[in-house]
Amino acid sequence: NLSCVYCYQNHDVNNNMTIETAKEAIDWIVKNIPEEDEIVSLSFIGGEPLIKFNLIKEVYEYVGTIEKRKPFRFFASTNGTLLNDEMKKWFIERKDHFYLGLSIDGNKETHDANRSNSFDKIDKEFFLKTWPGQGVKMTLSEYSLSHLAENIIYLHELGFKTIDGVNLAEGNFDWEKDEYIRIIVPQLKQLVEYYSTHIDIELDQAFGKHI
Repeated sequence: NLSCVYCYQNHDVNNNMTIETAKEAIDWIVKNIPEEDEIVSLSFIGGEPLIKFNLIKEVYEYVGTIEKRKPFRFFASTNGTLLNDEMKKWFIERKDHFYLGLSIDGNKETHDANRSNSFDKIDKEFFLKTWPGQGVKMTLSEYSLSHLAENIIYLHELGFKTIDGVNLAEGNFDWEKDEYIRIIVPQLKQLVEYYSTHIDIELDQAFGKHI
């Protein structure tokens, strides 16, 4: 719903999953869970999954009605702009097994440049209070690359202790360009200095395999 500058989706608004398709997928999952798996993680991704909040609720309720050998854990990644009071209440009541992950690209200037001036529409405190141990996901654009360190530090100072992902994979950018390498090296040096003096912050898999 934001037309982010790096979005690879084709905004096919007429092609929607039905609850019947979702139920068939869940039935298949339940029948094929490996014995060694202790828990099943069911993730809703997009685009923006909360556009289909009613479908998410239907899927969640269906899982609660079927017989299953393993417990289910739910996750949805969201840009946070569609959350209303009804949704917040629903997620708070289920926060122990339904996790909502926030995608945010840093401070207001950077986030607005990447995500259609949406920074002020996000209730950051809701995420911090409801899932205090949850990290956030950041996606880089050509604009935000040179602001990488300040944006990661900003999110930590805001209260998010982990950055679950810094995504370099999206968009039509050639991240192997020498100019991008030259930009990112001092950014990484700045982050090393920050983390070396903030040892309480967990260094999770922020950069994954891409860096």
